[in-house]
Amino acid sequence: MELEDNDLAKAAEHKRAPVPSKRCSRLRRRSAEEQSVSYVELFFDLFYAFAITQLSHYLISHLNAQGAWRTAFRSGASSRPS
Repeated sequence: MELEDNDLAKAAEHKRAPVPSKRCSRLRRRSAEEQSVSYVELFFDLFYAFAITQLSHYLISHLNAQGAWRTAFRSGASSRPS
């Protein structure tokens, strides 16, 4: 049994276009004034990157359940609040 043109038109009417949702952006809005980063903030970012590198190397060298548990515990100690 083939669909007629009228049936196809009715089916097309029931499909709705996706409605864009208004999400709250977590990014900082841009402003006209210049924004700078302090040296302390850069130091802590560098420290955080170094800590993640050390944790990943530890996990690679201790690739078992105990190593995963210790890496998870240590990553909790080095994580910073968001």
